[in-house]
Amino acid sequence: MATTEGRFRLDAIRRRLARVLAVADAEGASQVASARTEARQAFAIGVGALVLSALLVLLFAAHLARRIGRPVRRTAAAAGRLATGDLSIRLEETGPGEIAELTAAFNAMAESLERGKRELEEQNEELRESERLRAELVSIVSHEIRTPLASVLGYTSLLLRRDFDEAERRRYLEIVAAEGRRLGALIDEFLEIREAERHGLELREQLLDVAELLSEQVGVFADQSDVHTLELHLPDEPLVARGDPDRLAQVVSNLLTNAIKYSPEGGTIEVSAERDGESVCVQVRDEGLGIPAVDQARIFTKFFRSEARARGIAGVGLGLAISREIVEAHGGRIGFTSEPGAGSVFWFRLPRAPQKPAGGPGAGRPEAEVGDERARIRARDAGEA
Repeated sequence: MATTEGRFRLDAIRRRLARVLAVADAEGASQVASARTEARQAFAIGVGALVLSALLVLLFAAHLARRIGRPVRRTAAAAGRLATGDLSIRLEETGPGEIAELTAAFNAMAESLERGKRELEEQNEELRESERLRAELVSIVSHEIRTPLASVLGYTSLLLRRDFDEAERRRYLEIVAAEGRRLGALIDEFLEIREAERHGLELREQLLDVAELLSEQVGVFADQSDVHTLELHLPDEPLVARGDPDRLAQVVSNLLTNAIKYSPEGGTIEVSAERDGESVCVQVRDEGLGIPAVDQARIFTKFFRSEARARGIAGVGLGLAISREIVEAHGGRIGFTSEPGAGSVFWFRLPRAPQKPAGGPGAGRPEAEVGDERARIRARDAGEA
């Protein structure tokens, strides 16, 4: 019985141990399966992470190429175009801070080079224009000086070789004196325009009556030609301005000289003046050749003479340039209107002074002489009104 009981219990223990082992084997198999599943999952996650990292690296590389590499390549290409002479190229100032600074510096450099190129081109143009003017000046001076100088040398040589009566001798001497004055006037014009360019005009300003100044100048030019009629139209009131009488007389003289020279067929030259608001306006009208429309923009340019040389009209082309310098130095303006074949009207304006003129050249015009004055002065009868 004891043995049987022992066997029975031993069998029960074996069965229980078998169940325990079976349960342990089942749990072990389950854990192994779970571990394998987790390992497969970990492997898949690792592979996915690697793929994602590679994609992120590629995306970052593409981002760098777009944000940094492309602007750098554009800058390099633009630098190449800049080196070939295309100074108008500009870059869009975008990108990270350093790239934006690089493109901004490139644009500043290109703009500076373009500005320098424009300045050099302007200087070259000025040099070419100066060279052209120099050549034109040499031609004008040689032509304008040769004529009076030939007259002076010819008549003096004639006077030295032959004996003339007093009247003939005096006439030749007057021609020599006139040509000498012409040479002196040419030299004075050259020196005056050069001095004005270097140091500006010096003015001796005072109160003056512009009407009196015009009367004096019309009287001076009364004997300049026997085919021109000078008319002077002045208002009833004094035309008081502040300025340099000698300089303003030079302006009027230049305008009258041109009106006579550029009216070779003669005709009437009208000189008038009037108040116009806070200004005194002076006009010189002629019935001469007029100025071609293509030349009107350059009429106040030094040494510019339009068709004068071709028509044989004497001069060097400085009178109007000097006149503009003088008028603008007084704070005024000068201009003209012209129609080819129908004459020209040159005018200038001076600021009006409220005071009465105090005396001096061209000043203090007596009230008795101020009125509805229409002076008709013919060159053949100097002073006739």
